Amino acid sequence: MARETAADETLNDRQRAARESRERLLRAGVELLEENLTSPVRNVRAVEAAERAGYTTGAFYNHWKNQTEYREELRRSLSGASEREAAVAELADGLRPDARRQPRRTADG
Repeated sequence: MARETAADETLNDRQRAARESRERLLRAGVELLEENLTSPVRNVRAVEAAERAGYTTGAFYNHWKNQTEYREELRRSLSGASEREAAVAELADGLRPDARRQPRRTADG
């Protein structure tokens, strides 16, 4: 479970459980992306994230209106992450970091 803060102390059990399930669903999306680094965020499906996190798709939709809303939050959570997770975020957006760092070689050189 995530580290508890002073704000967590004011949450009731139901709110704490909701926060935990939301975090687990987001972590599940990160795990799915890490397993397939060539897959963009748009390919993460609600049913896969819910299954990975141990929840039903109904639980998934208690937190997000649709998959697009989930994917946007997943992107935001990745954008403030560690270097490894940032690399996953880059790949998740359909970018190849190695292609950006090295110029394309032509027949001339």
